Amino acid sequence: MTSAVVVQQPRLATILHELHAANHRMDAERASGKLGPVAFNRLRREESGIRADATEVAAMHHGMIPTSAYAQLQRDVRRLDWNIARSA
Repeated sequence: MTSAVVVQQPRLATILHELHAANHRMDAERASGKLGPVAFNRLRREESGIRADATEVAAMHHGMIPTSAYAQLQRDVRRLDWNIARSA
């Protein structure tokens, strides 16, 4: 018996959706004055790096993200969310 290591594209879509939501939070915090330009740019770079990692992993696996990579990407998104809350 073999176990599937990879799943379909919904994992990539989930990560990208979570990053999109993080972008909205960053924009809202910046618009309200709670997030300065330096922190905003740092968070944008962090978000961009996670997005690049997710698309790179998906490209290497024919559009799919393996379970271990998905878990790491989820941790990265949670850390980004925490950094947004901490910086605001």
